Amino acid sequence: MANDLMEMINEERKNSPPPPEDEPTEPDSEKSLSKSKRVQEYLKENPETRNVDVVEALREYGVTAGDVSNVKTKMRKKSKKSRTSTSSAGAGKAAKAAKPSTVLPISLDAKIEVDLLELAVEFVRKAGGMNEAQHILNLVRRIRSL
Repeated sequence: MANDLMEMINEERKNSPPPPEDEPTEPDSEKSLSKSKRVQEYLKENPETRNVDVVEALREYGVTAGDVSNVKTKMRKKSKKSRTSTSSAGAGKAAKAAKPSTVLPISLDAKIEVDLLELAVEFVRKAGGMNEAQHILNLVRRIRSL
């Protein structure tokens, strides 16, 4: 049955005309630029421009203040990522893998490894905060007690 289906699909491919080739479009042509690309280009040329001024300059393309705000936010995130990734490009992973786990004395009875603390911090971030993390832990305790 599967072979019959594969044969039918292959036969259809052979009999169907090739897809039409798209004419190459120039990246700078007026129609091909999206609103976000227009805003990005405008901001690269005028980095200190206020959102209102960008909207006014690109009004004919339907750019809104929300579009400008979204693009600026993405550009900021991208620049932060590139700054942090270039400063520690690969060195951070090697350093983490190479360092021995350090033990911090919490009290005379308990010791917690730094790796464990890092995992705990990551858990709290993923949970959305301390309250949410505590709620999840309470749920786990209830489930274990069943």
